[in-house]
Amino acid sequence: NAISKVSNSIVAKMAEYSIEKKDIETQNFNVYPNYDYNAGNRIIGYRGNTTLNIKVKDAKLVGEIAKAATQAGATEIQNTR
Repeated sequence: NAISKVSNSIVAKMAEYSIEKKDIETQNFNVYPNYDYNAGNRIIGYRGNTTLNIKVKDAKLVGEIAKAATQAGATEIQNTR
């Protein structure tokens, strides 16, 4: 599915920065139905999201890694510390 493809793309991109899989964890995975309220609340598809927590050991690389994650499909970056 699309969520898995984006997540896998981000994980692959992080490998280019020597971030190991053990430093990437899925925190949330949500799937919600999309309804057509004009057709009697019929489900017409699904939408979803996932949250990845990525541990970056070199603080100087945070900006570059955030940019790489968005290029790989991430749509939101939060809690950089």
